[in-house]
Amino acid sequence: MATSRKEKQFTVYRLELEAEGSLPKDKQYIRLPPPVKPYVLRFNIRSGSPASHGGVLYTNYPIFGREFDRNKFYPKNFPTDFSKSLNIDIMIRMSGAFDFYVEHRAVSTLPGEVLTSIERTEIFHFNVDPLLHILPRRRILSSKRVSSLKRVPLPLDGLVIETVLPKLLGSLSSWGQHVKAISELGYNMIHFVPIQARGISNSPYSIYDQLAFSDDLFDGTDRTKSTDEKIDILRNTLKRFEDDYGVLSLTDVVWNHTSCNSKWLEEHPEAGYNLHNSPHLKPAYELDTALLQFSEDLDKHGLPTFLHSENDLNRIMDYIKSHLLTEIRLWEYYIINVKDSVDDLRTALVTKIEGDHVMFKNVDIENLSLQQQADLFLKYAISDQDKFGTRFVKRISVKEAIGFLKKWSEGSEFQTAFKAEQDRIYTSLQTEWQERENIRLAKIAKKHEKTLRIGRSEKERIEQEKRERARLEKERLERAKLEKARIGQALKKVKKQLEDEVKNLVVSSNDKKDNVSVKEDIVTEEHAVVKVSNEAVKTKKLATPLKETSQEGAEVSVASTGKIRIDAFDAVEKSSSVTVEVIKEESPGDPEEDKKSEEPVEPDAPQEPPVQVPMVDPTEFYLKKAEQLLNEINLRFYRFYDDDVLVIIENIFNRVKYMRLDGHGPKMGEITKDHPLIETYFTRLPLNETTRKHPEGSLAVANNGWIWNANPLQDFANSESYAYLKREVIVWGDCVKLRYGKSREESPWLWDHITKYTELSASLFHGFRIDNCHSTPIHLAKYLLDKARRIRPNLYVVAELFTGSEEMDIQFVSQLGINSLIREAMQPWDTKELSRYVHRHGGKPIGSIDTACLTDSSTCIGPDEQKEACLIIPLSGSKPHALFMDCTHDNESPHQKRTAEDTLSTGALVAMSSCAVGSTKGYDEVFPHYVDLVNETRLYPLYEESLDIGIARVKKVLQHLHTEMALDGYIETHVHHENDYIIVHRFHPNTLDGYLLVAHSAFAGFTMDRGDLNPINLRGTSAELLFSTYLEVKSRSVENDEKFLSGLPATLKSLNAPILRRRSDANGEFTEVILPKEFPSGSVMLLKTWVDNKPDGLDDFVETGTEEAFEELDLVDLNIVLYRCNGEENDVTSGHGVYHIPNYGDIPYCGIEGFMSVLRPIMKHNDLGHPFCANLREGHWALDYTVGRLERHLFITPKLKKLVDWYHSRFTAIKAVPNFLVPKYFALTMKTAYKAAIHRTFQQLSPFVLDGGPFIHSLALCSVQMYGIVLSTGLHPTKNGPSCAAGLPHFIHHHMRCWGRDVFISLRGLFITTGNFQAARDHILGFGSVLKHGMIPNLLDAGRRPRYNCRDATWWYLQAIQEYCKFAPEGYDILKESIARRFPKDDEFIEADDPKAYSYNSTLLEIIQEILERHARGIHFREWNAGHNLDHAMKSEGFQVDIDVDWDTGLLFGGSKWNCGTWMDKMGESEKAGNLGEPATPRDGADVEIIGLLKSTLRWLTELNEKGVYPWKGVEIPDKGTSNKGKNGIVEGTKLITFARWNDLIQESFEKNFYIPIDPSEDSKYNLKSDMVKRRGIYKDTHKSSYNFTDYQLRPNFPIAMVVAPELFNEEHALKALNVAREIIAGPLGMLTLDPEDPAYRGNYDNGNDGTDKSVAKGWNYHQGPEWLWVTGYFLRAYLYFDARVGAGKDNPHETIHNIMRMLLPHRKIIETSVWAGLPELTNANGAECHDACPTQAWSAATLLDLFDDIKDVEIDFHA
Repeated sequence: MATSRKEKQFTVYRLELEAEGSLPKDKQYIRLPPPVKPYVLRFNIRSGSPASHGGVLYTNYPIFGREFDRNKFYPKNFPTDFSKSLNIDIMIRMSGAFDFYVEHRAVSTLPGEVLTSIERTEIFHFNVDPLLHILPRRRILSSKRVSSLKRVPLPLDGLVIETVLPKLLGSLSSWGQHVKAISELGYNMIHFVPIQARGISNSPYSIYDQLAFSDDLFDGTDRTKSTDEKIDILRNTLKRFEDDYGVLSLTDVVWNHTSCNSKWLEEHPEAGYNLHNSPHLKPAYELDTALLQFSEDLDKHGLPTFLHSENDLNRIMDYIKSHLLTEIRLWEYYIINVKDSVDDLRTALVTKIEGDHVMFKNVDIENLSLQQQADLFLKYAISDQDKFGTRFVKRISVKEAIGFLKKWSEGSEFQTAFKAEQDRIYTSLQTEWQERENIRLAKIAKKHEKTLRIGRSEKERIEQEKRERARLEKERLERAKLEKARIGQALKKVKKQLEDEVKNLVVSSNDKKDNVSVKEDIVTEEHAVVKVSNEAVKTKKLATPLKETSQEGAEVSVASTGKIRIDAFDAVEKSSSVTVEVIKEESPGDPEEDKKSEEPVEPDAPQEPPVQVPMVDPTEFYLKKAEQLLNEINLRFYRFYDDDVLVIIENIFNRVKYMRLDGHGPKMGEITKDHPLIETYFTRLPLNETTRKHPEGSLAVANNGWIWNANPLQDFANSESYAYLKREVIVWGDCVKLRYGKSREESPWLWDHITKYTELSASLFHGFRIDNCHSTPIHLAKYLLDKARRIRPNLYVVAELFTGSEEMDIQFVSQLGINSLIREAMQPWDTKELSRYVHRHGGKPIGSIDTACLTDSSTCIGPDEQKEACLIIPLSGSKPHALFMDCTHDNESPHQKRTAEDTLSTGALVAMSSCAVGSTKGYDEVFPHYVDLVNETRLYPLYEESLDIGIARVKKVLQHLHTEMALDGYIETHVHHENDYIIVHRFHPNTLDGYLLVAHSAFAGFTMDRGDLNPINLRGTSAELLFSTYLEVKSRSVENDEKFLSGLPATLKSLNAPILRRRSDANGEFTEVILPKEFPSGSVMLLKTWVDNKPDGLDDFVETGTEEAFEELDLVDLNIVLYRCNGEENDVTSGHGVYHIPNYGDIPYCGIEGFMSVLRPIMKHNDLGHPFCANLREGHWALDYTVGRLERHLFITPKLKKLVDWYHSRFTAIKAVPNFLVPKYFALTMKTAYKAAIHRTFQQLSPFVLDGGPFIHSLALCSVQMYGIVLSTGLHPTKNGPSCAAGLPHFIHHHMRCWGRDVFISLRGLFITTGNFQAARDHILGFGSVLKHGMIPNLLDAGRRPRYNCRDATWWYLQAIQEYCKFAPEGYDILKESIARRFPKDDEFIEADDPKAYSYNSTLLEIIQEILERHARGIHFREWNAGHNLDHAMKSEGFQVDIDVDWDTGLLFGGSKWNCGTWMDKMGESEKAGNLGEPATPRDGADVEIIGLLKSTLRWLTELNEKGVYPWKGVEIPDKGTSNKGKNGIVEGTKLITFARWNDLIQESFEKNFYIPIDPSEDSKYNLKSDMVKRRGIYKDTHKSSYNFTDYQLRPNFPIAMVVAPELFNEEHALKALNVAREIIAGPLGMLTLDPEDPAYRGNYDNGNDGTDKSVAKGWNYHQGPEWLWVTGYFLRAYLYFDARVGAGKDNPHETIHNIMRMLLPHRKIIETSVWAGLPELTNANGAECHDACPTQAWSAATLLDLFDDIKDVEIDFHA
């Protein structure tokens, strides 16, 4: 086929990264075409993004031509540019799976901070398809060769693959006949299931030896040859198939398992998951073994060995639950052995092991519930929780446990229990003492009674008893007195001892002595207590011997032994005091007293009651608590066990039921030793001389399998999985799962062995099918595929994933470089679902817009390092490529799942899909069942007339066509589903030819009826029948053939041709296709189609001829061609406006940009279902509109005629194509015209714009957008001409279009930086002509009735003149330009047609001087026509305009609280809310930005005067101290104030009057009222305003003064003020117009608010918070200036510039995505859209162009 113009060009694929250098979410899979010719992959980031801050791309693609190494990354630096997109180009010359990531310097969000750290993205991936070549075959319908080349590159979409079982082909010597027949059917690749030596099960996927081939491949003599010789035989055979038949080869690689009887397992059991290297499998092994033994013992237990019903199975399951699981005690693998753990803890406590309590330091254990305490204990004090495979493996960590318990002992739970135990012991002692005392007293009483009885009278006896009682009481009191004295002496001794020696006892942890105080706390006759206050202490022994060494902060008792001991070592360990008890201290060192104390106590010698409580050992308290916690923890472990048991039981039940009872299961017979109840999960290797050397447990290795809905990234045999124990694995008992570990180091022999196997396979086959890919560790697959690709760089890799998630699929596909994922047409359950499959894999929609419209032409460095033309194609995210198979080799056939007749329809639909397609051997032959790859031994048959078998004849045509269509470029497809029909139309987007398949599915059954299908209408298209047929199945069974497989007896039968009728309707001609009456289930019909009246090279025709069409157009013409909003269009061509799209709405502009705003997302997403595409298909209205509107503008600019003709010729050609192609060609036409218009625009703009990047381009286009002709207004009352609109669509015509302030704020950016000096000049002269009162008007109204109510426009006007003189080629010459004056010199208002209008002239120099003179003398007037006719909302006082200079400071004052003379000009309009006639922001006084503009003008005029350009040195002002005699009497004198003096006055006074210092102590240095200051470190907004407090409001106006007069500012103060502004009032897009902490702040503007809230009614808060964009430009310009001098950019301004560019990222996004292609006037709070604002505003774009111009200058200076 002819090669198009574009196909000859070098290709660049542009991959746009996110701001930080990552892949966008919709581009997580990047698939690139095979490098038939080298091409470029371009990584693109935006300037100003974080990734552009020293960004470096690292990729392991071998960019320097080296061998690929996955772990070797090569750096490439992104260029440094602050306006253009930043690109890194990589020349792609090889296929494979590659990685990249981006590093960049960290970006601080704090003002002035420069970070040195590096930030890095995660690793991302891009895949390059393999470059496959095949023999070019002859075309199936014409016999012409597909190509003249010896080998033709084959796109993956052209693959047609058939799966065969090699063992059923016979020996290699007989394969040739089979392969020839396969090739004739159109297959160009054969998938050979594994050909290695098979294991015990005979399954090809259970490989016995990965490095040896199955003997049945070879003839008798060849079987005895060496392995290398066999490899050569196989290699030569496969090469012959490729060379003779054009058939490539593909095989499975089986990496996950090996046969259970692989001999090498005995030598290397570590290659599997065994009980030694994977001890977590021991419980599963014990269960498996128990179940196997149970299977043998069913009879012994009285259980059935044949299962006839679920009742039989339930009996078995009941036994397993109640006996088997109990006997093997699996729960012991889950729980903690409480007894052993408590014993361990007891031993640790007895041996005084220190506790580790750091982790509990800040935990309030006391207030935790028992469950929460157990959680904490489990987290820190239980070890080996992650281990599973040893009974009672979880153990207590004694240090952490002790730490926990000691912390617990601080709480009331312990204290209460401890005290209760003490009380119990004390009570016991007290009782014991009382009993002894009672006995003693009884003895005494008995003795006294005896004495009294001897010779005494009763009276005497009574008297004697009284005396005795008195004596005893006296003795008691004396004893108490002595005791108290002794206690006092002891107390003094203890106090002195502690004071002298306590510092040896208590030492702080940092070896510094703490202050320690000793005080007497309690002194009674029973005992004394002394407290020693101390914090964070350690202990040492006292000089006095200690019974126990005191612990940190512990209570210590001094007992009667004279020693100190710890009462309760852990309970008091954390207390904040040391308590010393002194109890009945006898005189120390008195041997007599000691001796007395040792003598027996006489009955009459009283004993003191116990006042010393014996020590209570806390150990038992700890152990009880620990036991309680362990039991609580075990409860949850028991629950885990119980839950797992439920799963185990359920899984055993379900599997046994399927295997032995279910109708769709294998229905295994008796349960025996050889056929046990369950499939064993483990292979038990034999014990022999080879295996005896391995560690215990090595010989039990886990078998492989799969799990329903499992996470494919999780290894289900690792220690984190319980799958084997839970019996979740659907096991393959003949396969041992291989254990690779995380790297080769963990299993080196296995890695090396499988690597050899993989490399051998790659050396033989063109492709791999990764078996069980979803269970293959990704790191292993990467390694092996890298090894394979070194052998065969263009390896085709296919896999079947069962992840259930496209996101998960992409992880495998992108990381491994999988080229196709297998999808199967047998999976859908009905026709609708099948149509969805076909649609998904059918290719792009017919009439696709994206490729043609998103591709751009450019130049770049090509493969030969020379600059050449190229095509730039943006990359979108890819979906995994499909290998769509009608049926795979391991699934049921159509005869089994649907009907045999469906074989034809499904096979045909698959063949017509635009992706790789495939089938399995036997499908075309209509095998009734899938071939059992394990047990089948019969061979594939060979047929004399193979095309007469099954569906072969149709398959041959369709599969040859499939490859041809992929080679030729039939990349577009339309899929239609209707009832039981699926229609597929494959289409070539350039030749407009196609093939249409009609398929009648046969899911539910066979019928000869046609069924329901509406006529098929092919718009503008003709068709011819190629074939129409169905499959006649003569029998549903086959005769048994012991030698060969055979299919059902079925043949293809022809059907009548359809009715093809030419018809027409309002949308043109079409071919109507009506099926014949008989079109049975399973029938298919193929038509060839072609478009009528096909224009040759329509794409090229549409995309050429623009240079001549646009060559004469100027910027005003281009404003008409590109833009024009509804009001502008209607102003010029009355009754006409923008184009309306049904079900969508109006487009924003009448010109190309309006259509492009709709078409861009359609192009990007190929959204052919968009309402605009429907509108284009339904009629040619948009085409006619485009031409018609330009024809209506010819009276203004006849130069549009060539463009009108160009459109007309293109649209005439487009109208001839079928309606389904109109959206594509209209979009292509508009895109072509748009590119040409932009190109023509930039030809007329400055190099600054031309050399700028996309953002600058977009901003510069706003200058064309805003500058155009409307008939209702202009720059002159009687002359039509272009003028600048303030914003669209609100400020477009009449008096509201051209605003003095807006024009001159915008003039530098929109016109001067862009090079449109004529527009700038016209506006300067136009506004100069209407100077009145010394002021430039706010509203120009074409000079008819201008309004002079703003104080700042004049100074913006002078600033613009200054900028013009600086940049315009004519320079100062404009100052000499003579300007006709609209108004007389006396400022009288006259109409424009009054004879006095334009009756005298002034030069621009004179106008400038007049402005300065008038302001210097003072301006005072009332607006002409003051009243409601002029301003319906303003109060009478507001029409008075007053401006004066304070000559003490040079500052200019003006305004009042009743008007608003600056840009913050909102006048209240709500009578209901009470703000009518009240300005929201009067800003009277001296406005900071006006002072800056005045200062700038004075500086400039001083310089001009010194250069001799400006004739005046200053201004004459009244001098009240002098007078002159004039003709009319005495008049006041004047004096000259030079511009230099005026300039100096402002310079000297500015900081004093405007700066608010950070330190309040410096307030006295400045002119301010401290009590009104709310924000410091800033500059006041105004000075001496009427309301005073408004002076101190933080607003975004001071940066304006910083830009125009930076010399006014202390640089340090300025940067700090800017940083405050950045933090407080810098919004996402605009600057907040008021500090958000100000009471008046209202961030959301709603001009339609008709409420009663004065602050917001009728939008009164216009400038009280909403975020305006134009001031952002000035803020950033000021930031650039001062930060580059004294901030982060002082040493390198790139730091400053990068910060600025990062802040502009939202602006770039807005201008690129806004349908208005501009920046809005303002936003609401936090950047929210404001619907009342203009979506594109002149000054919003202009001030950013100013900023970029400043950045350009900074760059030049820096590099210089």
